Amino acid sequence: MTTVESAHLRAPVPPNSNYRPDIDGLRAIAVMAVVLHHLSAKWVPGGFIGVDVFFVISGYLITKIISREIADGTFTFARFYERRIRRLFPALFTVLAFVLVVGWFVLLPSDYLATLRGSAATLLFSANILFWHVQTDYFAADAKLNPLLHMWSLGVEEQFYLVFPVVLLLIHRWMPRWVVATMLAGFGLSLALSIVFTPTSFVASYFLLPTRAWELLAGGLLAVIPMRQPGRYWRELLALAAMLAILVPAFQYTQQTPFPGHAALLPVLGTAALIWLGGGVPTAVSRLLQLRPVVYIGLISYSLYLWHWPLIVFARFQNGLQPLDEWLFMLLALSIAVAALSHRFIEKPFRAGAAQRRSKVFAAAGVAMAALLSVSVLGNQQQGFESRVSAEVLALDRQRRPDIPFIHCDGKLEGCPIGSQERQTVGKKIVFLGDSHMLAWAPAIDKILKDRGVAGTLVVTSSCPPLVGVANDMFPACEKQNLQLAARMRSFDAVVMTAAWNAYEDKVNNGRVRFGSSTTGILTAGLPRTTGALLDQGVDVYLIGPVPTYELSVPYMYATQAMSGQFDTGGKSVVEHFIQSQEFFSVARGLPASVKVIDPAEWICTPNCVVGQASEVFYRDDDHLSISGAVYFSNRLGDALAALFTTEPTSRN
Repeated sequence: MTTVESAHLRAPVPPNSNYRPDIDGLRAIAVMAVVLHHLSAKWVPGGFIGVDVFFVISGYLITKIISREIADGTFTFARFYERRIRRLFPALFTVLAFVLVVGWFVLLPSDYLATLRGSAATLLFSANILFWHVQTDYFAADAKLNPLLHMWSLGVEEQFYLVFPVVLLLIHRWMPRWVVATMLAGFGLSLALSIVFTPTSFVASYFLLPTRAWELLAGGLLAVIPMRQPGRYWRELLALAAMLAILVPAFQYTQQTPFPGHAALLPVLGTAALIWLGGGVPTAVSRLLQLRPVVYIGLISYSLYLWHWPLIVFARFQNGLQPLDEWLFMLLALSIAVAALSHRFIEKPFRAGAAQRRSKVFAAAGVAMAALLSVSVLGNQQQGFESRVSAEVLALDRQRRPDIPFIHCDGKLEGCPIGSQERQTVGKKIVFLGDSHMLAWAPAIDKILKDRGVAGTLVVTSSCPPLVGVANDMFPACEKQNLQLAARMRSFDAVVMTAAWNAYEDKVNNGRVRFGSSTTGILTAGLPRTTGALLDQGVDVYLIGPVPTYELSVPYMYATQAMSGQFDTGGKSVVEHFIQSQEFFSVARGLPASVKVIDPAEWICTPNCVVGQASEVFYRDDDHLSISGAVYFSNRLGDALAALFTTEPTSRN
């Protein structure tokens, strides 16, 4: 390729302009990483690092503008926030309006309620806080089905820019020599918080500003610290290394990678290095970033980021939450096309409308925000505008968000009383131990015990298999529960255990549940070790096997079928269930005969597994029994546990 041809392919740079086409090239990499990751995590498993690239770019550009205007004496908060409004609000408000209108027709009330809350939080610059809460709450709605989930990153940015300009202005005015030192201190503190808390509180670290601010400050420091460019050889080498620091995590990180923490250092430092090197003589990497098609994607990156996720989520709902494999390329093309239109007809006109008075800009933004917020708040008060659907659909949809008995016991290491607390016909100390699946069985267990005048103790920790030596890095209480199990097992007369055994098999373990330091052997090593230790202490052991699980939420399937008028209430076959749970059953067959293994599939699958009857659904999601489901099978479970209710505890050796 000749120099002339190469120059023609690169984006033009206006004379006497501070415009950096290479930065738009970086934006293109960032947004495509995110979009491709959301379309299919198999394509770009670590594509979430694109958000980190955006943070660094934003910190650099905004800090550079603020610092220059402070130095010139032209900085005002009104001017700063007017630019933010022109840049962000038109496309943002359009997307919010689109989501609320389409959601009215597509979403069930519980999903629409979650979307309305996401809309309100977005308008109040707190979407990241909302989704931190939702993702932390194990029993909350699936945030990944919220068409506004991606707005969390805007929340982080706007919270940062509510504080940062004030701090920067005060330091420039009163302590100008301390600008860099103060920003370095903030960078170091935020990075330290991110590294410390990501392993144990990764949801908070992912969504909240204190553990993300360092990424914006990395770009900000680049804007205020003058650095000499290295020689040509080192520039080319550093640029290549910096690009690899972005691309390698994008393709090598996964959703199990503890993030942000130290793992975010690579894409953050790589982005900062490319911005720095791009300010000098072009390198081979910067020339690639300046190619016209790449720059164009960067120019529409904001609209593309806003539009792609709602389109994906609505497509999922329209497809019954089934995989979108056949539609991925169409969704990618549609997202880019809509983003191009949004950039051309929404972003550019409002951003370029300098003739509009500042007061009108603020007034228009205020009116639009008030209108959207009013709809969001009203919909929240009316529980997702429930009147949109029939009573039958509403009843089924409500079963997706039921009250969960004994939820207050979750994570309580000392456990909670369950069963009869008035009269005692059995003197055994019986402990019911497990994760959220034991919590799902709790209504049945409570009924069984009360019918027989028996008391027990319920000890549950969600996402925590009740196995000695097993921990879950996401929930520190898990390790404490299992350490306590090892320490207290001699005080038990009988232990009944259950869990989402399928979720802890080696082939599906998410990498956060571990047996010692290993993420394998949770069942194959942990289950024999735990049952063996209990038997050695003279404890009677009952093991409740897994219930059949499904790809989709069962009440969601019922509700959508009720909307369409086409019912198919059949469940999977017992053969499918055994194939899905083969690791558990393989381990269970090798346990001592004195371990009493109870297989709920013997009652649920005859031979096809039932998921409900009439308008009652036996599941509250894809794998947890509902209250009606647990109680429906309580007599069968009671018969299987009959030996528990003998009058005397087992004698100890």
